[in-house]
Amino acid sequence: MADLLREQRITGQRINVLAWPTLNPIFYSNWGERHGIVERLLDSPEQQAHIIPWLLSGDSIYVIQDLPIYPFPSDTPDGLVLELVRTYNTRLDLTRSEVFDGAPILNLWRVVNTSSALTARIAHDVFGDPAAFAGDYAALASQLQTTPGAAVWLYPPNQFEILRAQNGMSAMSLHPIANGWPVDFDRVETEMSQRIAEAGEVWVVLWNAEKGDPSRRIESWASANMFRAEERWFGPIRALHFFTGAESGRPTSANVIFGDMAELSRVRLVESDLRSGGVLRVALTWRCLRAMGKSLSIFAHVFDGDGALVAQHDGIPQAGLAPTDSWVAGQEIDDLFAIVLPRDLPPGDYRIEVGMYDPATSERLNSADGLNSVEAAHFTVRP
Repeated sequence: MADLLREQRITGQRINVLAWPTLNPIFYSNWGERHGIVERLLDSPEQQAHIIPWLLSGDSIYVIQDLPIYPFPSDTPDGLVLELVRTYNTRLDLTRSEVFDGAPILNLWRVVNTSSALTARIAHDVFGDPAAFAGDYAALASQLQTTPGAAVWLYPPNQFEILRAQNGMSAMSLHPIANGWPVDFDRVETEMSQRIAEAGEVWVVLWNAEKGDPSRRIESWASANMFRAEERWFGPIRALHFFTGAESGRPTSANVIFGDMAELSRVRLVESDLRSGGVLRVALTWRCLRAMGKSLSIFAHVFDGDGALVAQHDGIPQAGLAPTDSWVAGQEIDDLFAIVLPRDLPPGDYRIEVGMYDPATSERLNSADGLNSVEAAHFTVRP
């Protein structure tokens, strides 16, 4: 208990303890309510109801296991994923100056995650019950099935069951994101980076996400590492459509300054050879020259050989997550987006013009050459 008390003093947080199989007063006589709660581990739904508020409060949870003949009742007792911290041994012959380690008597485990079942209970408490929006999920399922090869990432994870139950969704690749508690967002980002390789197309489905991810780390990571094509709403459910391949393509230098405030440094197309109906994935790298007092929009317009506008992208950088009024001098910002080309687009050569404008007035910023856009890249549409 001395080790736990030391951690409690350092962190200033309560530490709750579960003991298996017995609650030995020898170890807990100095543990008061102000330090945390001590209970015997029961591995029961009723005890899970006690544990959920501990997890939501951010308090640390430890499990003390008697040794050597008391295995846990399950691999994840009470739905808790455990990490071994330390094994404590008896001390022999304490009258001598040497200290000898005897047989192990206790294991100390730290709770580092939760099982899928317990996570679902927590998500129900934090986010609510998605079954209340069954009609919206049915409409979402119809949209998702128009892209049968796409992966579908779900946050919060308790959307999984209701979406899988929709007609035709059993064949879709559904992946609950952050399927554990407490949420380790660094680990979640690693998980997403690994999943990118599994599909060329991803839908990120968010519902009440701000309740568990107020900093929007999941959406921010996706927008910084994939090419966003569109955003759709189904009642309170947001579905963000991305294309992968952010590491592909060779950048070309642009070095065009707009309004003495921002430089378009580099432009990268993942592919320069497409067919009609294909997806043009574009990465623009901007460098902030000085702070801007307003949020500006970026446009990328696609023109054919006759100068006709055939497709376009307009929006706040990183889908609104990196507005220009948050940029600081010297900062580089990557803005990734996808433009879906018309299915009837004729074969030929096309160009992309890029610029910045004030969405409040539609006034464009001029470059140092007095132009309000720059010809940033070319690509070809094949028959």
